[in-house]
Amino acid sequence: MTDLDKMARELLAAEYERDGITHVADCIRREAMLTRIEHRSVRAIRTALLTAPPGYVLVPVVPTEGMTLRIAKALQASEQSWWTFEECSPVEVEGWMTLATAAIAAMTAAVPEVE
Repeated sequence: MTDLDKMARELLAAEYERDGITHVADCIRREAMLTRIEHRSVRAIRTALLTAPPGYVLVPVVPTEGMTLRIAKALQASEQSWWTFEECSPVEVEGWMTLATAAIAAMTAAVPEVE
């Protein structure tokens, strides 16, 4: 069972608990056999977990190195259009990567709360 499956099952189990049906919630958490309706519900929850609302995209909480590098290159290009990122010294590259990491941290800190 994947982490996503576990999350979906936990969300479904929590809803059963809210309705006072704790024995079903326990079965769902224990990976017991699910009914067709429960399977359908878990699939729908998995899909919802992987789908961003309109106007949003899903990104990892911890950015990949490739994401950080792309942002660093974009920052450098916007400030120093007279040379390329590849022409930067190792110290400059490290500086741009640090700036990109800070920019990503600021963006993820500003993520709106889901209601």
